[in-house]
Amino acid sequence: MLVELLIVACLLKEPARCEEFHVPFVDQMNVVQCMWQSTIHAAEWAANHPEWRIKRIRCEHPRA
Repeated sequence: MLVELLIVACLLKEPARCEEFHVPFVDQMNVVQCMWQSTIHAAEWAANHPEWRIKRIRCEHPRA
């Protein structure tokens, strides 16, 4: 079953502006596996998006 990481992040320059980012995993995994790997993937995402500050992360099934 497909699962993706949902990252809610806010702009550092404009903290009231927050957005959701859907980060798909390359491999299929379940929600428990996603949670185990979520901090690693969130850290990688944050390193590639230094203008954003992560507020919340969670695993969910992709929306249709």
